[in-house]
Amino acid sequence: MNEPRLSVIIPCYNHGAYLEEAINSVLASDYSNYEIIVINDFSTDEHTLKVLKNINKPHTKIFDNAVKGVANARNMGIQKANGTYILPLDADDKISPKYISEAVGILDQNPHIGIVYCKARLFGQKAGEWKLPQFSIERILASNIIFCSAVFRKKDWQLVNGYKPDIPFGKEDWEFWLSLIENGVGVHQLSDTHFYYRINKISRDTMSVEGDRRKIINSYIYSLHKELYTKHIPNPLQLYQENIYLKTVLNRVEYRILRKFLSPLLHFLKSLFKIQ
Repeated sequence: MNEPRLSVIIPCYNHGAYLEEAINSVLASDYSNYEIIVINDFSTDEHTLKVLKNINKPHTKIFDNAVKGVANARNMGIQKANGTYILPLDADDKISPKYISEAVGILDQNPHIGIVYCKARLFGQKAGEWKLPQFSIERILASNIIFCSAVFRKKDWQLVNGYKPDIPFGKEDWEFWLSLIENGVGVHQLSDTHFYYRINKISRDTMSVEGDRRKIINSYIYSLHKELYTKHIPNPLQLYQENIYLKTVLNRVEYRILRKFLSPLLHFLKSLFKIQ
């Protein structure tokens, strides 16, 4: 039997109510050369433990995490993965049938591309398009604009030593994308919607990150990637000052348009450099 070309890594902590739906979305793929690795991340919910014990799905293997935490769970799953390409998928989310085949096609044909993601929709307690901004280096330096379920090469994960488990407030995927980009990896966003992000009371990314927590995150991310920030934003204080100047000389409509594109980066810089 041939080794799988792609490995789907699904950490699961007390998401037994949704896990089979996530797995079934992968099994519905029009791409067949894959494996699914589910990592039980120290679940305590009886229903989840029962689901994990009784899962009997094609292409699917279940393992217990060795060290608690989603970053450790992903790293463990990727270590066990046989695929050239990796797709992390949270246990309460879903993908479309075409996501894997389109992402693999891009990676096969473009060696310089190392991160492939797509358009996304929200479902669950909130539904609709997830309005992700178009990718740019400046935008991802300001905040994470790539959801965790992008496809990348296992060898690139190895080169950056995987996900860092000590990143605060669940931003390990943002730091991971920056590490890949800093290592010369290109980014490609597919034009169609292939990822579905569930909104529920315990979704990690639905929790607001404001004030001191945001400053801690931004400062820590900056400390790990100073060269990348300096390369693309050589004078952040000047950029902020220019934005204040533009506000005084542009009319309101023009400024709102400009602010739409600059605000994530400016917010980051304000919190990082403690600008009032």
